[in-house]
Amino acid sequence: MPKSNSPFPDDFIFVEPYGNTDVGDNPGDNEPISSFEQQFGGVADINKRPGAPPESRQRSGNNDGRGGNNKKQKRILILVLTAIALLVVVAAIALILGNSSQSIKPVMTNPTKDIALITGIGGLEDPVSASLWEGIEEAGRQKGLTVTYIVPKVDTEKEFNSILDEACKEYQTVVCYGQHLADNLLIKAQTYTQTRFIYFDGSVFTGEGDTATLANVLEVGFRVEEASYLAGYMSVKISSKTCLGFIGGRDEPAMRSYYGYYAGAMYANQVTEIRSGLPGSSSDGNKRMKSLASDLYKDGVQIIFYSVDNAYGQAIKEIAQQEKKKVITSGGVPKNAGSEVLTTVVKKYDIVVKDILEKSAKNTLTYGERVYYGYTENALELMKPATSDVSDSLWKQVEDLRGRVANGQIKVPGTKEEFESKK
Repeated sequence: MPKSNSPFPDDFIFVEPYGNTDVGDNPGDNEPISSFEQQFGGVADINKRPGAPPESRQRSGNNDGRGGNNKKQKRILILVLTAIALLVVVAAIALILGNSSQSIKPVMTNPTKDIALITGIGGLEDPVSASLWEGIEEAGRQKGLTVTYIVPKVDTEKEFNSILDEACKEYQTVVCYGQHLADNLLIKAQTYTQTRFIYFDGSVFTGEGDTATLANVLEVGFRVEEASYLAGYMSVKISSKTCLGFIGGRDEPAMRSYYGYYAGAMYANQVTEIRSGLPGSSSDGNKRMKSLASDLYKDGVQIIFYSVDNAYGQAIKEIAQQEKKKVITSGGVPKNAGSEVLTTVVKKYDIVVKDILEKSAKNTLTYGERVYYGYTENALELMKPATSDVSDSLWKQVEDLRGRVANGQIKVPGTKEEFESKK
């Protein structure tokens, strides 16, 4: 298994990089696509995948030295001209569609209700949805607001478009989360200009890949690198080796967790090595996660910090149980967490959304920008380990670090550039 002691995501490794040989007639379909590509719509070209069918070779015409076959030449000429004509038509259609996507006509509505939360497919069973709803419900009680939550029936683009339309027509503010909604919001925010959107854990991108500044969208992120910093420090202090693992995508929250974790580990010991894994897509993503986690543990890693969705996280946790090793989770304490879970980086969505709604009600909040919450705003928590792995004296060190981060004495890197500047 390749090793990496570089802190940069370009060095992330894959397990089974080109899938298994039993995926059917087209083995290229099992090519890994990074979490970043899944989140932001990147699509791999199947013809460039290893194992893809060989490109067809053009056969040269039969030249018998008599000037060729005139009929054959005419047919070729007709085909070439037809192909050129089709290309012109396709280009024209693409231009029309491109222009139409940039000239969205606003729809005038008269929403009379206050706040709608768009949950994940699991409704309030999802910890993020549950935490957001807790904050919205409390703000609703205190301010006398009309609030509700809408659960998608299926995980499809059409369904999310439908429920966003429903919410925008009736509610003045729509709260939602996740990068998977970025494309929908790019359209809806321009269509329903009277609706305000509070968007957690995602960024709206234009067709060119640039972030879009939409006047009625407030993007909300967490400085998860701060809690991850403490987790990295603690991990090195309790590990018998200075070798840690990280599994996460290239989306912003995962990258912030990665750099914060690495920085905290290096603060504890400058020779710390991080061996990192990048989730890919396959017919069995859980199997891939288990394989990746197993290889990291066998390669000397004592603790894996993961920033992936709940299903993948559960797969990693199962391997930690089998190997009698540790994991650090992100987002919320997983169900049926056992002694393999060392600690959890918790985002306090309830506190943040309540604060935002209160500021919005007082008109002290500016939309059209991105805001971050961290320890200073009491928006993060590193759960105190319930195991005997962490002594009281070590936990006191972690708490002291938290205080220094919260009051600004320690600036934790959350990006590649910030990490490089602190090396």
